[in-house]
Amino acid sequence: MLISYNKIWKDKVQSPWAVMKVEDSPNYLGSKDIIELQNGKDVSQKIQMVSENLTGVAIKFANVDKKATGIIEIELLDPNSKLVERWKLDCAILQTDGYCNVQLKKDIKVKVGEKYELIIRPRLQDGKGLALELSRPSVITGHANVKGEKNISLSLAYKLYDGDGSALKYLIVAIIITALVAMLGSFLMMKKGKIASTFVVMTFFIGCIYIFVLPPFAVPDESAHFVTVYSKSNKLLGKEVADKEGKVIADSNMGLYFIREEYPTKESYIRFVKGALGKNSDTITTKEGLANPLNVKAIGYIPQIIGVSIARILGGSGEQILLIGRLFALLWYCFVMYFAIRIFPFNKMIIFAVGLLPMTIQQVCSFSYDSILLGLCFFLISYILWLIYTKESVEIKDVLILVCAISGIVMIKYIYIPIIGLLLFVPKQKFNFRVNRKKIALYMFGMLSIVEIVSKVTLITEAAEKNMQIRSDGLYKYSIGYIMSNLGDTLVVVVRTIFEKLSFFVESMIANPLGWVDIQVPNIIVMGFAIVLIFSAIPNHISKKTTKKLMIMSGVIVILVSGLVLAAMLISYTYVGSDIILGVQGRYFLPVLPLILLIIQGSKNIVVKDSIETELILAITGLQLYTIWSIVSVVITR
Repeated sequence: MLISYNKIWKDKVQSPWAVMKVEDSPNYLGSKDIIELQNGKDVSQKIQMVSENLTGVAIKFANVDKKATGIIEIELLDPNSKLVERWKLDCAILQTDGYCNVQLKKDIKVKVGEKYELIIRPRLQDGKGLALELSRPSVITGHANVKGEKNISLSLAYKLYDGDGSALKYLIVAIIITALVAMLGSFLMMKKGKIASTFVVMTFFIGCIYIFVLPPFAVPDESAHFVTVYSKSNKLLGKEVADKEGKVIADSNMGLYFIREEYPTKESYIRFVKGALGKNSDTITTKEGLANPLNVKAIGYIPQIIGVSIARILGGSGEQILLIGRLFALLWYCFVMYFAIRIFPFNKMIIFAVGLLPMTIQQVCSFSYDSILLGLCFFLISYILWLIYTKESVEIKDVLILVCAISGIVMIKYIYIPIIGLLLFVPKQKFNFRVNRKKIALYMFGMLSIVEIVSKVTLITEAAEKNMQIRSDGLYKYSIGYIMSNLGDTLVVVVRTIFEKLSFFVESMIANPLGWVDIQVPNIIVMGFAIVLIFSAIPNHISKKTTKKLMIMSGVIVILVSGLVLAAMLISYTYVGSDIILGVQGRYFLPVLPLILLIIQGSKNIVVKDSIETELILAITGLQLYTIWSIVSVVITR
């Protein structure tokens, strides 16, 4: 760590902090737009301030010709059009595409919402050789203008600087202290033999680190999930939910939504460290519409809604609202997993290891509904197995708990409903009341199916169309009618997907890649966790073992869920003509990973003499700390 700090962190701590970066995310699938610089055609744009200080700016150049000669003049004007500073850049220093930083001789005080003007005057000797990169604008960015031409609907790609990266020191100190507390707490719980408590301690503190090292909006679709949570919070607090366009109305402290980084950099770390300490100012001064919320029921976001609402009532900053919302998602997950591990009748390390995979922690520490979904799926599996192997009798309250868990899962993601197939193995003599297990399972499946079909009638109607539907990009998407008419070709696509992407599914289910599929961690981490998963499933001589029938049912459930995942992505995401099913990621299979390990656990060929729980917990701790350091090392160098 010290070596890495000396080589990387020292420079990053001393480098300027971009309080705002206007640039299309690497996740943006559109083509990059540019403005070719030409003599006599000055480029200008109004730049809105988002902090109380300005120490410099940066402009992103493109199509740089190394042979280009001449001068680029950059002027910064205040709101009264008075010159703040002028810079003259020799084209010789612009060797590659990217940002060119210019610092103010003296830092200036600015006000949030003030609009300064940036002017770029090209003075190229051969009249060409440089361009400026453009970006999609937001409500707080202006539009670029070219002298003598019509206004452009896009913004310049630029940065605004406010100080340096010294806040990164706090992040490193916090990570080290939290990691030490996690290890100490876990050690104390292990000595007492409390596996469930050990899991809670490890998950909470490691999760707190993840909340910062994978900052808000760095997890897939988190911006959409946050907007949805905020809309539910508005409703809970009795505030106006959306504007005429359906966009969720947010207070001024959520202006950072418009300068979010889905591709995290050191700037993301600095912003959220400072924000957590209450040192950031709002980035806008008025209420604004964020975006349209997802059509997802509130049950998938209950912890986040509560956390966000409490933070808003207490007057938290935008960063604090985001962090507290994430923290409540983590707390819920710790709560439900405590009981899932306690009642799990087999080797408890199965649930322990799956629940602490890097991909699992990434998802449950975000605004995604996966905190509820994964927690409920793991709990449901544990609860049903507990009824089968441990509890002497099934009572009405057990049925109510099952109904609540199953209903929650179905209302979030219907594709995991096959898990209820485990109910068929609850011995009928355990019921204290007259009941037909098969009828209950069928009735429950039928009732939930009807509810889900009614709630998604539009989507199902589109999927059932015989004629192919056209996507927004002009490509045709799959429908059930098309699949039935071209069953052979569709099966080829499914089989090809499995063979070509199986390795990716396994890796991305465990740890690689994280974030928006952009943070690569070392393969040794994936291998290490894979080994831990396998050993967690190996029973010792006193462990209970699954029956052959239960192993078969577990396999059937895994196949059914996997099939539903592929089918859902085929219809909702894949275009006709694609070689494989698009959009499928390993994390979609996490809810049934314990069942895969149960199949391994049922093997009678391999048994360990003594418990290896302590060794596995130490291995998980070490691998998680290595993962955290790998994430930070990737993000900090961007």
